[in-house]
Amino acid sequence: MMATVTIERDDQDEADDLSWDEAVAMFESATPVEAERSARTLHIEYRRCFGRWRATSPDIPGFDVFGSSLADTKRCVRDDLAGWLDTGVTVVEHTVAPPKSVAVPLLLLTRRGGQSLSDAPMSAVTKSVVSA
Repeated sequence: MMATVTIERDDQDEADDLSWDEAVAMFESATPVEAERSARTLHIEYRRCFGRWRATSPDIPGFDVFGSSLADTKRCVRDDLAGWLDTGVTVVEHTVAPPKSVAVPLLLLTRRGGQSLSDAPMSAVTKSVVSA
């Protein structure tokens, strides 16, 4: 059951605030209320990162949890979220697969004048260009 508390005063002068005693009396006589929220979903993504596991959430900017194993990271995430989530939140956990291939920078060697090194003598002056 939800209750709504309405503050009614005879005077409408905004400069005249409630006294501390009036505010305390209103607070103590109020009926407890429960906020109802619609169902929500929170996504957590787990991925391997530099030998450790990392959890992030696209729904919570800055949410970043690390652990030594996947199970440890999941435990840390659940511990962190336990005090913040209400019953209307569904947590969807997803383990992101590592990329199948890793882009390696290409090292291109050319000699002065832009000619390929395939016909350049070993003593030719070369420069290296790294491209992604």
